[in-house]
Amino acid sequence: MSVPRAAASVIGLSCLCCLFVLAGGAVLMPVTGPAAHPALLATVTLAGGLLRRQNERPEPGQAARHTGERVPVSLLAGVFLVTLAAAAFAAVHLVPPLEDHDMEVQGTAWGLASLLRPDVATNRETPAYYAHPLLLHAFVAVAAGVDGELPSLRYYAEAGRTARALQDAGRPVDWDGLWKSEYDAYRAHPAFVATRAANVAFAACGMLLLAWLCWHLTGSVPLAGLGSLLALSVPETLVRQAYGGYHAVTILFLLIGVGLYIEAASTHQIVSPFRLPDGIRGLARMPLDGAALACGLLGALAEQKLLLLVLAVLAHRLLTPGPAGGGGRFAPDAAFSVALSLAGGFVLGNAVWFGYGLILDPATFIRDHVQLHLVNRFLLNDVRFTASAVRYAPSIPALWTEFLSHTGWLIVPLGALGAAGLLGRRHPAGVLAFWIAIGAVGFSVTDWRQTKHLMLILPAVAAGAVAAVALAPKGLRTAASAALAACLLLNAARDAALVADWHSLTITGASEVDGW
Repeated sequence: MSVPRAAASVIGLSCLCCLFVLAGGAVLMPVTGPAAHPALLATVTLAGGLLRRQNERPEPGQAARHTGERVPVSLLAGVFLVTLAAAAFAAVHLVPPLEDHDMEVQGTAWGLASLLRPDVATNRETPAYYAHPLLLHAFVAVAAGVDGELPSLRYYAEAGRTARALQDAGRPVDWDGLWKSEYDAYRAHPAFVATRAANVAFAACGMLLLAWLCWHLTGSVPLAGLGSLLALSVPETLVRQAYGGYHAVTILFLLIGVGLYIEAASTHQIVSPFRLPDGIRGLARMPLDGAALACGLLGALAEQKLLLLVLAVLAHRLLTPGPAGGGGRFAPDAAFSVALSLAGGFVLGNAVWFGYGLILDPATFIRDHVQLHLVNRFLLNDVRFTASAVRYAPSIPALWTEFLSHTGWLIVPLGALGAAGLLGRRHPAGVLAFWIAIGAVGFSVTDWRQTKHLMLILPAVAAGAVAAVALAPKGLRTAASAALAACLLLNAARDAALVADWHSLTITGASEVDGW
C-alpha cells in the first residue's frame, strides 16, 4: 500500500463513525415540518427551566470562577447529542447544494487521494485549490473513499488537469466552460454524506466544549445549557455547521485553544516557556503546552482564521497583569507558556502549509492563497459605512445589523458585556473579550466583511452572555435570563421558518451562485 493510501486509511477510521451518524439521521429524521424542529422543542424546555431554577445560579460573589468540580457528564452528553442530531438533520434534509462550500471542499477529493494534489478547475481561474489549508479536504477525501463516492468525484481533478495541460502548452483555457461542467455534475450528484460527515462530528465536539466553557464560568448546568443553545439556535449555526465549509472545524480549534489557555491561566503555575523539560517525565508534565502546540499546528492546517485566537491569547496575556497573568506581563507562568505554544504551533502549521504549496505549485499557490486570500483581504480599500452598488460586501453598519438580527439581537451586546465583566475582574476567561474585540474589528474592516466570518466570535459571545447573567446583580439576573430566553425563542422561530422555506434567510455578500 502506498504512503498516501495508508495515511488516507488511517484518517478514514476517524470519519467512519460520522458516516453512520448521517446514515442514521437520514432514516430517523424525516422532514415533518417546522413543528418538529428539535431546536424549538429544546428551547421551550430550557426557557421554562431557566426561569424556575434560580437556586442553581451562583451568587454574584461566586460567579465566573473555576469551581474545581467536574463538569456533569450528562450536560456534555446532552449537548453533544442535541448538536449531532441538529447538524445531521440540517446536513441531510435542510441545506441544499452550496457551490461556495460543499463543491469546493469535495472538488479536491480525487486529486488528494490519488496524487496528494488538490487538482480542480476553480472559478478563480486556477487549475488547483489553494484558497484555504487542506486538512478538512483530507477528511472529505477519506470520507468519500469510505462511502464509495470517490470515483464519482474524479471529474474535478480531470478538469483541473485539463486546465493545467492547456496552460503548460501555452493554449487558452475555457475556464467558464470547465467550471460550468463541474458545477452541473455537482448539482446532479452533490455527495452530501461524504462532504458533510466530518463537519457534523466537529460541530458536536465544538458545542460540547462550549458547554464546558459556560459551566466553567458559571458552575451552573442550566446556564451552561443555555450558552450552548444560544449558539446552536442561531440560524446560521444550523446551516454553517452542517455544510462542507470551514465553520465547524474552525470553531472546534478556537474552543480547544481557549479552553487550554483558560485552564493554564487558572493554575497560576510558574514555569519556564523557554526551557525544554528534561526527559520523558518532563514532557509528561507539559500536557497543556503540548496540546496547545498541536492545536495551533492542526488549526493552521484547517483554516487560517485560528489567527483570531492566537492574537487574543497573546493580547490577553500581555495586556492584563494580575491574577490572570501570574503577577506580570512577562512572568514565565503556565498561561504565557500555553500562549506561546499555541502561537508556535500556528506558525509551524503555516510553515508546513506554505512549504507544501510552494514546493508543489508555487505560481498557483501564490495567486490563489497568498494574493487572493491573504494580501487582498488586508488592502483596506473598502472600509465603508454606507451602501455601495459596485461592492459585494455590505457596509459596516449593514453587516452588524444583519449579524445582530441573525443572532437574536440581544445575545451579542449581552455577550460583550459579560466578557468585559470577566476582563474587569481579571478572570482568565477575560480572553473572551479580546476574542470578540479582535474578531469584531478585523471582520469589519477587512475583505472578510460577511456574517459567516463574524460567526467565528459567536462561541465567545454565547459564553459571555451566560457569564453576564451569573455576574449580574441579583435583581437583574431574572431579567437577563428572560432576555436570553426570548432570544432563544426568536431564533427558534427563525429556524422553523428556515426549515419551512430555505429562502427566508438572506446573506449579504454571499456567493452569487447559491446565496450563501
